Amino acid sequence: MHERALPSDTLVRMSRRRLLHASWLVLVGCNALTGVSELSTSENVGGPASAPTASTPVPETDGAQASVDGGDGGGAANTTDPRDASRPVDAKPDGIVLVDAAPDVIVGPPPGAKRAFVTSITSTGNLGGFAGADGVCSTRAQAASLGGTWVAWLSNGKAGGTHAVNRVTSVGPWYLLDGTIAVADKAALAAGTLTHAIDRNELNQAVTGTAWTATAANGHYMHNACGAWRLPTQQGRFGNVGAVDAAWTSAGNGPCTASRRLYCFEL
Repeated sequence: MHERALPSDTLVRMSRRRLLHASWLVLVGCNALTGVSELSTSENVGGPASAPTASTPVPETDGAQASVDGGDGGGAANTTDPRDASRPVDAKPDGIVLVDAAPDVIVGPPPGAKRAFVTSITSTGNLGGFAGADGVCSTRAQAASLGGTWVAWLSNGKAGGTHAVNRVTSVGPWYLLDGTIAVADKAALAAGTLTHAIDRNELNQAVTGTAWTATAANGHYMHNACGAWRLPTQQGRFGNVGAVDAAWTSAGNGPCTASRRLYCFEL
């Protein structure tokens, strides 16, 4: 018995199917390695066979899949990040979804660092002595929820003299509330050298003006302290808030009836 030969057009179609099937298997293997999860093939029986095509993959970010929904009318893509709907998402034409993952920027001194500020309020030279001036610093720090223990940068000449640099018992560095280093260490403070002007208040706002000090650049008493900061009828030495040289603490003298700020240092 002789086998009947198949028509040539039937053999051509069978060959095309086998070739298409083999191509499909190769694409499956490649897509398994590259992460493409969907494939579609089409065959035009009786006409030229179309090449296998891969559908647009849905990219994943850290295991969470973002959906891309385009309707027949060219509808807009749904680019919601399922992990956090409030995060902005940028959908590119090639289907790649970029999530804005910039970390939050923390502004301020390092944890545990010592801080310094100049008061937002002003006072006459009749401060009630050191205790009253230190109380102003503590009250302003408490109002701004800063915590810590604070002293005013003040000296006086009574009972042998009390120097501001000795009242500041910590060793620094001291930071402004925006995270800028104002004084590198205790040696710099004693030398009257600031890294940055102490020109931000307890609310982290930039300010200008002058501050009571009665203190020279070396941190020691310099004449005129408003009668140990108790007599408004005398003279008091002050510094310029915006200065980084000796003038930050010793810029001039003025009547104690004037209103000026105070420098406050954390211990």
